[in-house]
Amino acid sequence: YRALRSWELCKTVTWKRVPCRHALGDREGSPGLFCCNGYLFVFGGWGHGPEQDLHVGSLENSPLSLSPVGISGMAPPHTYESKITVLQDDGQHSGDHSGNASVRVAVTGGYLYGGYMQECDRFGIFEIYFTKGAPKAAWVKVGDMPEPRSNHTATFVPPRIAGPAYPMGYLLVFGGNVRGQASADVDILDLEGFRWSRLHVAADDQSGRPLPRNSHTATLLPQGGPSCPPGPAVLIVGGGNGD
Repeated sequence: YRALRSWELCKTVTWKRVPCRHALGDREGSPGLFCCNGYLFVFGGWGHGPEQDLHVGSLENSPLSLSPVGISGMAPPHTYESKITVLQDDGQHSGDHSGNASVRVAVTGGYLYGGYMQECDRFGIFEIYFTKGAPKAAWVKVGDMPEPRSNHTATFVPPRIAGPAYPMGYLLVFGGNVRGQASADVDILDLEGFRWSRLHVAADDQSGRPLPRNSHTATLLPQGGPSCPPGPAVLIVGGGNGD
């Protein structure tokens, strides 16, 4: 019965307009949208050029109201079409409004002002602190990427899946545009020492390696499934090989 009920619930997805007050203006260029500890966050994208602002609103308020939150510290370059990844295990919670919990968010690559052929080779990690008042944020790490990259995916692989070699987990970056060309390279960022390495992934005898692509999705499958390899896997879907 529970399995059948789950299937029925999956078939009842409907669109609903959510009233929201904000000062974001018009946004494109893949702003990052994520939810954590009862708050909704919006980061970056393209507004009046590449943006690097953070807006937050409590999901307990109706209508939803987003307010800007300053991010202190040294930041990476302003970009758009960057990848925004929450470095938190979906199977774990970092606390609630009453705690002093925090969560880290990675910002990788993207396009600098000027667009195509202007991929960025920098990454940054900022930390959001949940206190009794409004959340606060600060940049805690900025560094170089192995190569300039945009329109890629960046998937967080948590420690329970990454294994003992990666006690803080790692960030798996796949594909995207590199110097104007679609890529199929896989790089990982060790989140303990912030060291990059190129991952050479073996090809399946039947399906082979994925083609170079950009603007795709990459989803962590913690348990695999009947139609996927056993155990954890990252599912790559879609994308294109042009600009």
